Amino acid sequence: MKLWIDDTRPAPAGFEWARDARAAIRAIAAGEVEFVAFDHFLGGGLSGYDVACLIEDLARDGIHPPGWSAHSSDGDACRRIDAAMLSAHHIYNRGYIK
Repeated sequence: MKLWIDDTRPAPAGFEWARDARAAIRAIAAGEVEFVAFDHFLGGGLSGYDVACLIEDLARDGIHPPGWSAHSSDGDACRRIDAAMLSAHHIYNRGYIK
């Protein structure tokens, strides 16, 4: 599935909509997500960056990270999300597993 993480903007066609980080984490932990589109500010305390960091941790456990894009209006947040996701792919592909 393709997952759209955003608390205000509706998911485009073909995406499942996670309105908060906890919903996104549940979907990702279920192992069915092949692509994630991140917003950063989600309300409720956790951010899109927190979700990206979780994916990085899952890569250390040997779980293949999904493809991604970041659509936050905060450029710094997009760069942090990109860095975490690049790290997740690097960890997974290099076998840096706990």
